[in-house]
Amino acid sequence: MDLSFLSEILTTLFQVAMLLFVFIASTRLTDGEKKLLAVFFAFAFLSWLLSDLYWLVYDLLRPGTRMPFAANEIGECALSLLLGAGLLSIKEEKGAPAVGEIIVAIIYMVCNVSLWIAWSGEWMQDILCGLSIGTLLTILVREIKRTNAITKQERIIILIAGFCNIIMQASMFYVNKKAVRFIDLSCYIIMLAGVAYFWIRSLLGLIKGNSTKNTLLVTVAAFVWTILSMYMSTGVFYTVMLLSLTLILPLIYVALKREVKA
Repeated sequence: MDLSFLSEILTTLFQVAMLLFVFIASTRLTDGEKKLLAVFFAFAFLSWLLSDLYWLVYDLLRPGTRMPFAANEIGECALSLLLGAGLLSIKEEKGAPAVGEIIVAIIYMVCNVSLWIAWSGEWMQDILCGLSIGTLLTILVREIKRTNAITKQERIIILIAGFCNIIMQASMFYVNKKAVRFIDLSCYIIMLAGVAYFWIRSLLGLIKGNSTKNTLLVTVAAFVWTILSMYMSTGVFYTVMLLSLTLILPLIYVALKREVKA
């Protein structure tokens, strides 16, 4: 069995175990004042869990075979939409408008979806997945702007890094193999730097006891950045992103628990 395939399977099994834990734990938060938030996040974790289980069974039965649009994509779409619905249940009505940020988020997701289609050729799957993650992203940037969970300077840096990554990913279709290797490595550096940044911000928010809502927004932002990075990764880097996504789960749960009990 291929070592990369084995590591991916083991990492996904670890993610399944983590998802089962956070799902069960989050169902115990549904009797609080913000029970709607807890319910949406609990169902999001369940959708993610079912998606992973489907993927595991399919990959073990048909290793190396490209998966068509199926239950796992439906679960992933439901995951993003449910997280977005949860954030909407505690949305901030006051604060500066975020029209510009929402437009930029839409453009960013259109760029991501365009790359997915160029790589896979699966229009329906990629567009539907992009619409669901894009919905979550627009809700997220709106709330981050209104609460200032991430400062304006940090948002600008994240924006520049994200679009630089997109441009470099697209440029690999037009350059020679030597340049592809250099650009590919540069893209991974940007993506991993983003993962590290969101990890640090999430941990600091939890350790310092910052605003519970702000911390929850940052942990969900960490999820979005990591999952988009994972979709742009292959081989060992994919496994690293998958592991990072798994380890973000307990941070999201702790942030959720604090916000529900706040």
